[in-house]
Amino acid sequence: PTPAPAAPPRPATVPPTPAAPVPNFVTWRPGPEALWKRALPSVVVAYGGPVIHNTIDAARAQLKGDKDGRRIWGVDLPPPDSGGAPKRWFVATPAEVDEGYARLPPQDRHVYEVIDARRPCWAYFDLEFTRKDGLNAAVDGDALTERVISAACDALVAAAGDRPLEIEVI
Repeated sequence: PTPAPAAPPRPATVPPTPAAPVPNFVTWRPGPEALWKRALPSVVVAYGGPVIHNTIDAARAQLKGDKDGRRIWGVDLPPPDSGGAPKRWFVATPAEVDEGYARLPPQDRHVYEVIDARRPCWAYFDLEFTRKDGLNAAVDGDALTERVISAACDALVAAAGDRPLEIEVI
């Protein structure tokens, strides 16, 4: 009898190559900068699209000489892996921002006005705390509010120095 042929050598075991990550286009959403570019009205444009600045100085330069009541607005971007809080800036009137704001989904309505030191400012405090599950049961909300108002007024007076200051607490 003839011997059975030898089995072919088995290849070396190679671990499978992991598949490249596939972007999930179902859950991907544009960032704040892209959302605001699309949402802002066409009046806030230059070169065919809304101007979103990388620096506040560029926004200040655009604002210089404005006679239409425009202001600088800031938009926070998602932080990069290195940390920090990057921002983008644009110039618009409050009405233009309101129009853009209304076009955005509620979860993306994050924008804030940059306060100009040369204009009056009205600070509003929305003070609240929970009493759920017995938390803060012993806290006197009125007394706590008075402490916040007092601290805020003291800080404003100290910052104003010799400059005139009008404080109205309502």
